[in-house]
Amino acid sequence: MKLKLTLIAVCIFLFLPSVKAQDETAIQQGIIPQEVPITPQDIYIFWKVGENEVKLRWAPSDAEIWLKGNKYGYQLEKAILNPGIEPVFKKMTDQAIKPWPLADWESIANEENPYALAAAMTIHGKDKQPATGFVVAHQNLNNKFGMALLSADLDKRVAEASGLSFTDKGTKSGDIIAYRIYVLDSLSNPVSDTTMQYVVVGEPYNFVGPNKITTFENEHGVVLYWDKYYMGSVNTAYHIERSSDGGTTFKRVNKNPYIDISTNLITNASVMSYSDSVAENYVPYYYRIIALDAFGDESKPSKAIKAMGRDRTPPVAITELETAESPGSIVNLKWTYPKEELDIAGFKVYHFIEEEKNKKVISESLGKDARSFTHKTPDTKSTNYYIVSALDKEGNEARSHVVFAMVTDVTPPEPPTNLQATVDSFGGLLLEWEAPKDNDIRGYQVFYSNEPEENFTVQKGPYLEQTYFVKKIAIRTLSEEIYLYVLAIDNSYNVSKASEIIKVKKPDVIPPAASFFSDYSVSEEGIFFTWVKSSSNDVTSVELKRRKLDSDWEIIKEFNPNERQFLDKKVEEGVYYEYKLWTYDDDGNQSVTDVALSLKALKSFYLKNTPKLTSNVSEDSLILNIEFPEGAATEFVIYRATGEEALSIYQVIDAASSYKDSYYKKGATYRYAVIARGADGRESKQSEVLVIKK
Repeated sequence: MKLKLTLIAVCIFLFLPSVKAQDETAIQQGIIPQEVPITPQDIYIFWKVGENEVKLRWAPSDAEIWLKGNKYGYQLEKAILNPGIEPVFKKMTDQAIKPWPLADWESIANEENPYALAAAMTIHGKDKQPATGFVVAHQNLNNKFGMALLSADLDKRVAEASGLSFTDKGTKSGDIIAYRIYVLDSLSNPVSDTTMQYVVVGEPYNFVGPNKITTFENEHGVVLYWDKYYMGSVNTAYHIERSSDGGTTFKRVNKNPYIDISTNLITNASVMSYSDSVAENYVPYYYRIIALDAFGDESKPSKAIKAMGRDRTPPVAITELETAESPGSIVNLKWTYPKEELDIAGFKVYHFIEEEKNKKVISESLGKDARSFTHKTPDTKSTNYYIVSALDKEGNEARSHVVFAMVTDVTPPEPPTNLQATVDSFGGLLLEWEAPKDNDIRGYQVFYSNEPEENFTVQKGPYLEQTYFVKKIAIRTLSEEIYLYVLAIDNSYNVSKASEIIKVKKPDVIPPAASFFSDYSVSEEGIFFTWVKSSSNDVTSVELKRRKLDSDWEIIKEFNPNERQFLDKKVEEGVYYEYKLWTYDDDGNQSVTDVALSLKALKSFYLKNTPKLTSNVSEDSLILNIEFPEGAATEFVIYRATGEEALSIYQVIDAASSYKDSYYKKGATYRYAVIARGADGRESKQSEVLVIKK
């Protein structure tokens, strides 16, 4: 069965709302409102779906509302919701729902049903002695109120008799229902808030016991553990059942429902536990759990789990334990143990340095005949403490008293490994390494040199306790590397072998020697340079940059260190240019030619381009096509010759892309050529001669 609450229920039941697919649909259609955060109400109502019915349970939020509900009863109304239709609420009972009269309780209140007796007393009973004082009276009232709600949770008949439940018969899957509940006094005045509950009727929920049960097998007892939130909500109580015939038949081991009594003093309040006593150890039983919800309904049994009582009595403890130091930094432990102890399975050895709570197992299980143990890796810096526990066949252990030992170390540690180092641009050296596996390292010493074959210098000061070293070194030197190694020193001042020597490149902050121009020439082809390469041996590239006067520098070309000449063809005639060389080394340092080379590109005698002639010939016309850069000429001089005559000026035309020649004879051979003339009076070279035969 599926439980759902709009609000937190008081007393011991606590169900959190969950939205199912049909709820989402109803919300999207606007039939029911979007659920809102839980807020306090006078009456909390919750529900679950049964076979063609909806079971309703409610609980007042405090004792005052409970008294009013007992006196006047609860008004419960219902409306079927449909899209676009205003809901009409109808009373579900002719009279307000009130607790039964005292006489009607006799049918359920008896010694077999203590919860009915308790509830009847809270509602109809009178105190034998009036309370003295307001505080006591208030406490008594709250005790009655709590017992009434608890009894209703544990027995569905008590809930009905207490006026705290109702079953809505004849519902069907897919119904969307609004229930509301409130209390009216004898004059029909409301004396409580109205609580609204929306229900989308679905399939009955499969109510089962806890899905994961764990056990602890104790001496003549079994403890069961389970998650009380396994359904997403808290059940009211539980029944624990046990089988001694392999799970065929079960009997309840608790007479009354087992209730969660956790408090804020329990660290893991989500876990419930139950302790069962058994007469004999190692007799297997099967356990299962049945949950009770706030409607008093029982769940299906959980899956059965097998458990039994076990021996938890430890064996006899070691009483005589002693230590002895041996050469080679080891500690020998020796003890005696009575042979008549038959339950002994072996021994476990613990070791610690300062606090016993930090002890570690250094031998998990020595044989039952063992009477000694050798610790090969004791701490050579501190006092070593030991405990030896006797183990029986069930793993129970009895610990000895604590003994201690100190050792003398003559074995040097392993050298540091995996050295790594960097030097930043300010000369800050960071050297890091991995510590050896020895557990008695006192510190480290760092040695360094600018040459691998020279004597190394040790860093002054106390031993380094950390596995890194920081130092400021000079980087404006001709040596580009520094070499380092590290020694490890243990607590007995034994010194390790030297680590590997690591070579570290220093950052190069000195710019390379500048390249400089050695010669140049200016011709119609462009401007030609040669330069002397840098004398530095770490140059990686040279950049030639150019600019017009009063403009920004631009890169013309990048050269490798061995290139030393270049012809700049992409210059404008008659324009002044400045040139400089940028020289770069392998660390990105740069140097620049001190003085720029200023040169003027040559203005040639002829225009830069030469015209090109083509033709289109027809019966009555001849069109010459002139190909020349637009704007580079102001006019064209056309030359023509007939037959073998010499070319002579035929026409001078404004700059155009074609010329139509209408004066020619059929059968004659003509030769044409053209020269472009610029605005400054310079002419281009003559085009190739075009021969046309008609």
